[in-house]
Amino acid sequence: MKLTKLSNGLPVWALNDLEAAVLDREVFGEQSYLKHGIQLSSGDCVFDVGANIGVFTLFLAQTLPSLRIFAFEPVPQIFAVLDRNIVTHAADLDIQLINVGLAGRDGTEQFEFDPRMSPNTTMRSGDVSASADVQAGPIPWVRAGVRDLERIGGLSQPASALIQSALKVPLIGNLTAGVLVMPFVASTVKRKLMARKVACRVTTLSKIVHAHAVETIDLLKIDVEGSEVEVLQGIGPDDWPRIRQAVVEVHDAGGRVDAIRRMFENRGFTTVVDQSEWETHKLLGIFTVYARMASFEKTSPTP
Repeated sequence: MKLTKLSNGLPVWALNDLEAAVLDREVFGEQSYLKHGIQLSSGDCVFDVGANIGVFTLFLAQTLPSLRIFAFEPVPQIFAVLDRNIVTHAADLDIQLINVGLAGRDGTEQFEFDPRMSPNTTMRSGDVSASADVQAGPIPWVRAGVRDLERIGGLSQPASALIQSALKVPLIGNLTAGVLVMPFVASTVKRKLMARKVACRVTTLSKIVHAHAVETIDLLKIDVEGSEVEVLQGIGPDDWPRIRQAVVEVHDAGGRVDAIRRMFENRGFTTVVDQSEWETHKLLGIFTVYARMASFEKTSPTP
């Protein structure tokens, strides 16, 4: 665990600088969970499912400190960072930190956890891999990775432009891609070898709702790396009407985006499917489903 700073100067605890930079860009830069009509007001209740180190919860705490927030993170090593961030910056707010994962049942699941990139922690690594474009080849992957590194300040604009130019030249492009891919492949192999299997407790969203007497979930944010369907399956029929808005990151394995979109629309939600500005998300098959109850309108939107 180390102390780093977000782009707005906020010091946060993280497992490494890279994951903090990525989360900072997604949450504070893009405000990716507050698009397509998603709005919050003072006193609302938010479920942050897949809270990781707590960047989204901290964003909400700074934006609307009167929110009631439930932040879920199952892996103890990540939960310790989440807890430290909230204690440091939002100890006096109505934030419940819950060291469990949400799923379709009560029990225990094995999570694959790499401390060098904790946002990729998953209990469904096969589904995550199945959504990726395995036919793309090395040059598109290198091009995407270079652009994303530049986006978070991990690579200078001149260096990025130089690499992108080299990738366009026959032979030189393949050589450049090969040279740049080699560390990535080595890192991937190392990650597979170093990834830890962690047994974590899981429960259903409905059990949490009833245990904490939650009447309304004004925003259900889900970012759980491949197990998003299982989280939704843990919502009982009587609890779906409690949900006003949802934002779900989806790994589109086996048409999962359409399945989740229909799951919401069949319950009276209007939906928008979008994809973030991350170039690697396009190759990884990652989309975001935004869902709002059709009859739900806010009068005091999030600033």
